[in-house]
Amino acid sequence: MVAGGIGITLLPLMAVAATARTQPGLSFVPFERPAPARTIGLAWRRTSARVEEFELLGRSIVDARGRG
Repeated sequence: MVAGGIGITLLPLMAVAATARTQPGLSFVPFERPAPARTIGLAWRRTSARVEEFELLGRSIVDARGRG
């Protein structure tokens, strides 16, 4: 809908450059300060058989955030 000119969306800054190259007719307007923010969480059941994988995923996300 956005590319068709009948919608709007929110994009993280890291997606803007890639989107701008593939969708030349779009306009990008940054938020004024203070820009909105969000907190993302990762949760799973204690009884999950994949606890180790979820913990590894969580560490990977934290590590990637530190490099960003």
